[in-house]
Amino acid sequence: MKIQQIYPDLNIDWLITGQGEMLREVKQNDNVQPALSGDMLAYLREKDNEIRELRARIDELTRELHEREIEIVELKKENLHVAKRADVAASSQKVG
Repeated sequence: MKIQQIYPDLNIDWLITGQGEMLREVKQNDNVQPALSGDMLAYLREKDNEIRELRARIDELTRELHEREIEIVELKKENLHVAKRADVAASSQKVG
């Protein structure tokens, strides 16, 4: 009974027999949902916020990565043009 008082969401049948779900279910608005303690709900909300922040950071880093990839392509093109001009200049010096 003390365990039930401390953990009201815990399914005592599960604890004793190992059968069924660990958490009791309560009916709310015609939807069956596990009963959660205030501490658990606060923890889950905190984790949801953390996930949202991390997803936003991933989106930001993805955009930055895309910008850097574009810069790399442009620099490679520029490097190719410089190398071709250097080849042309070296060839003209050999001829001249």
